[in-house]
Amino acid sequence: MSRLNDNMDAGVEAAGWTRLKIPKSANYKFTSSALMLGDEPLEIHTATSDELVALRSQYGRPGKSSSESPVKFWKWMEKVVEKAIKKGVGNCGEVVAAALYYLKNKKKLEDDLDYVNVLDGATMNAVVPHVIAVIGRQGDVVKGIGLPSTWGDSAVVCDPWDRVVYPASQYDMYWGGLRTHSKSPDDLNCELVIRVPWGVDT
Repeated sequence: MSRLNDNMDAGVEAAGWTRLKIPKSANYKFTSSALMLGDEPLEIHTATSDELVALRSQYGRPGKSSSESPVKFWKWMEKVVEKAIKKGVGNCGEVVAAALYYLKNKKKLEDDLDYVNVLDGATMNAVVPHVIAVIGRQGDVVKGIGLPSTWGDSAVVCDPWDRVVYPASQYDMYWGGLRTHSKSPDDLNCELVIRVPWGVDT
């Protein structure tokens, strides 16, 4: 149980640090914790689509896939984090990269750290596909990693975009928003993009 508690504490720290550094998202209003004034989300948490496009034009696309070269892909992700923090803007992909950066380089967490896509194969909107950080997942480094309930007792999901951290085994309680915005909620599943490589200096 203590390892789960340690991973939960680390996830909460990472999510808090990330949202202090990257407070704005273009799709903030869809988060489960969105603070609204009338029908509009708070401006201090809301980026425009133009701001997000400008950010993404600065870091481009990775030269290698995560499976071809995990180290080079991680180096590219660190560039993403640097640019997102400088602008204070990022959607789920950028803020998850920042949370993993914090866990690896600031927290010095010595557990497996995964950047994971949640998708259903049919939906492409402001919420689905989604990206989460996973701490301490038990399992192979393969693309299809199933649902969080299969990741082991100490695995933790850190979702800084939605400002939630939870044991992976309890994911069902937290995926209501994903299901609501999914065209095929019964098909929601997870794919590993990269397991953060250790021994990479920053």
